[in-house]
Amino acid sequence: MIYADHASTAPLSKQAQRVVFELTEEFGNPSSPHAMGASAQKIISNARNEIKELIGANESDTLIFTSGGSEANAQALFSALAFEKKRLIISAIEHDSVFNSAKALERFGLTTDVADADRSGTVLPETIEKLIDGATATVSVMTANNEIGTIQPISSIGAICRERGIAFHTDAVQAVGHIPLCFKETNADMLSISAHKFGGMKGVGALCVREGARVLPIINGGMQENGLRAGTENIIGIAAMAAALKEALANSEEKQSKTEELRKRLIGGLSEIDGVLFNGSAENSLSGIVNVSFPSINSDAMLMMLDSFGICASSGAACRSAEGTPSRVLAAIGLSRERIDSAVRFSFSNENTVDEIDFIIKAVRRILNEK
Repeated sequence: MIYADHASTAPLSKQAQRVVFELTEEFGNPSSPHAMGASAQKIISNARNEIKELIGANESDTLIFTSGGSEANAQALFSALAFEKKRLIISAIEHDSVFNSAKALERFGLTTDVADADRSGTVLPETIEKLIDGATATVSVMTANNEIGTIQPISSIGAICRERGIAFHTDAVQAVGHIPLCFKETNADMLSISAHKFGGMKGVGALCVREGARVLPIINGGMQENGLRAGTENIIGIAAMAAALKEALANSEEKQSKTEELRKRLIGGLSEIDGVLFNGSAENSLSGIVNVSFPSINSDAMLMMLDSFGICASSGAACRSAEGTPSRVLAAIGLSRERIDSAVRFSFSNENTVDEIDFIIKAVRRILNEK
């Protein structure tokens, strides 16, 4: 099998696997007062400190462990209820967990404005600035898009929000572990991450919160996570997340360089095929994502044919694939329905090879010639 769906989920990294194996006997509850509870709590504390350091957070910032990126995004948006202001601004290319959290907040009297993205999938800072008014509580713009890979100017957007005293959240789920990122430099008040996107386990993530920023719990009960997220912590998942992130960031420039070469090779090979159209930004994109439309064949049919060749790819966000609905992201950047319905996302890592990329190109050629 050729795995070209890393943006959906990454394989469990070697260091994460090692941690999982080592901690299978660590079953103490971190909230318990005995020695085994203290041992579990120390594991969590060490992982928290390591992750904060790896993402460039200050020691005084808060890292709340969650069940994943979707929960972290929801907590960030629902924290708008801490303000008297009643308006949210999100971008048109946000993940469904941001879009649907904003929609859910309508029950509490909040309204949402959606900021447009340009043809490349970029949300311009001036677009956000024009939408901000005195009623704006929170702005949420993702760091990099999960479907087309476009990297957003979040530091500039965050600076605008900070100048106006508005909470700024960025969904960095697709970016952390893949591009250089420093929480302090994002100007964000809240930043979401998810372990399984960079080699950790599924079902664990975090929300990093700047010191002094207001955040509300959405899961209530015990006083875990300083009262900001109730429920017994996933000790193994948390420790594996720290190990996976450390591994992902080791020799990161070399890894990104290799992934970018693979991306260029795939784009170059597919560009030679008549009718192929690329979606998103050619220059300002994650190195591991290529979104391409094959207008002569529906994406579902293309994915089935690719699978028959042993190639795993997707048509966009994995969480929307079961719905069978067209990509909201591709529609937001102005693509035609035909182009949207024929889009395929190839996403890979430095673990992929040149031979695999060449095989994908040959398989696509053969599928299009035989259709």
